[in-house]
Amino acid sequence: MRNINNWPESSLSQLTFLTSKYQNKKILVTGGASFIGSHLVDALLSMNCKVRVLDDFSSGKRENLPANEPNLEIIELDLFDSHELTEYFSGVDAVFHLAAIHGGRGFIEKYPEKMMMNLGIDTKVFQEAISAQVDFVVHASSACAYPISQQNLIGAANRLSEKESGTMENEGAFPDGAYGWTKLIGEYQLKQMTSGTKTKGRSARIFTAYGERENESHAAIALIARGLIHLDPYTIWGNGLQTRNFTYVSDTVIGLLLAGVDESSDQFSILNVGTSNHVTVNDFIETIFKIIDWKPNEIFRDLDKPQGVAARASDNDLIRSKFKWEPTVSIQEGLERTIKWYRDQDSRPTTFEELEKLLESR
Repeated sequence: MRNINNWPESSLSQLTFLTSKYQNKKILVTGGASFIGSHLVDALLSMNCKVRVLDDFSSGKRENLPANEPNLEIIELDLFDSHELTEYFSGVDAVFHLAAIHGGRGFIEKYPEKMMMNLGIDTKVFQEAISAQVDFVVHASSACAYPISQQNLIGAANRLSEKESGTMENEGAFPDGAYGWTKLIGEYQLKQMTSGTKTKGRSARIFTAYGERENESHAAIALIARGLIHLDPYTIWGNGLQTRNFTYVSDTVIGLLLAGVDESSDQFSILNVGTSNHVTVNDFIETIFKIIDWKPNEIFRDLDKPQGVAARASDNDLIRSKFKWEPTVSIQEGLERTIKWYRDQDSRPTTFEELEKLLESR
């Protein structure tokens, strides 16, 4: 079995508590071959879970999953087009629902109509999970579900709180683009569909995850790739003052797992999974330059490209109060690990022309 011994020590220590909650359970992971999904699968397998993955491999990769693992079952199917799903949910203790049509900012703003397909995927997964009476569904939501009005101050120190979550019941709900709307509606579906059932719903709002197995359509890898091909002028989208709470993938996975052991009496709840640190894009790329020991002579700040919201970081009061936990992997450590992995990828682009084709892909 491929293990997770290469995880940061701070993340590995969290699994001691989680193992007692998950060991020997049967878990279904939709989108389990994806960037985050595959790391989640690794963690579940390390806790002696039996894991079933549903993935159409449209963006996830088979090589993200361990080969010849007796406790892992991989089923290739398109959840949007499939109609007979009941057998895959039968006998499952819990579902982690990560399957979605998504990509980086370039992709989701270029193809908003594709984002709408996620509503159909969510409905099917929630229906099947509830019919199978699984204990809980952890829905991979996004910080994009928060109202844009809470994220529009450049350099703001505000942090997004579940107490002001911008749910569908609130008049102030106006999330970040088509992708944000689908995540917000997905949360609303899960809340309504699990009401009065034996299944608990947990929506984990993920904040700017990055790490190994991510692709160039997402900001962190795109910025690393530009540095490794020595792009000069070095291009960023926007003025670089946008703040994000870049969250290393092992921290993201721990947060998802914690959402699945939330034993509160709430039938449905929302939980932030991200760091509380505001990091500007300018500071993020400076860290990349130091690690790769190279810096461009000029930085071109392209204001015509999608820039996203001005400020985003997580208020972690809730996850801290429930589990005495919040993300622990620093930007320095997370980037060192990610860059080390990405340098070794034979398929990574070596010219800007090759990279540019990937920036708006899935």
